[in-house]
Amino acid sequence: MPTISSDMILLSLDLALLTLCALAAVIDWRHGILPNGCNAGIAALGLAASMVSGADIVWRIVDAGTVIVLLLLLRLAYRRLRGQTGLGLGDVKFLGAATLRLGLAGLNILVLAACLSGLAEIALRRMRGEQLTRRSALRFGPHLAIGFALALMLERAAAAGW
Repeated sequence: MPTISSDMILLSLDLALLTLCALAAVIDWRHGILPNGCNAGIAALGLAASMVSGADIVWRIVDAGTVIVLLLLLRLAYRRLRGQTGLGLGDVKFLGAATLRLGLAGLNILVLAACLSGLAEIALRRMRGEQLTRRSALRFGPHLAIGFALALMLERAAAAGW
């Protein structure tokens, strides 16, 4: 009877993660919300994938908790300084969930790619003549999903020796 390798299990989990990220991105784009169900699924699948890959699960959980606490503090500070919310709770939860799969090193790539993608959206909106102000909203979920996909692809490429 054929056996399923840990590489195949990890690939399946990562494909499910990317599917959930795509779903979360579409929902955020259309409705302005990253659903808790998507974030919970990303957390669960990310934790399972980290276990299969041999990552230190305790540290992944500690890192995810640290990311969430720091982002909540940043969110609070921004609100006090600006009088408006700058980072949604769904974004905070998404980044915490993503940390369970990617770790802190992968999170750096995710955030950089998401920020560059967000800046590209702003540039395109400005080129179309849209007037953007301090109060203009940017739905960041799609950009986080792009960053997650890129970070995951780079991790897999590095693991394959590319």
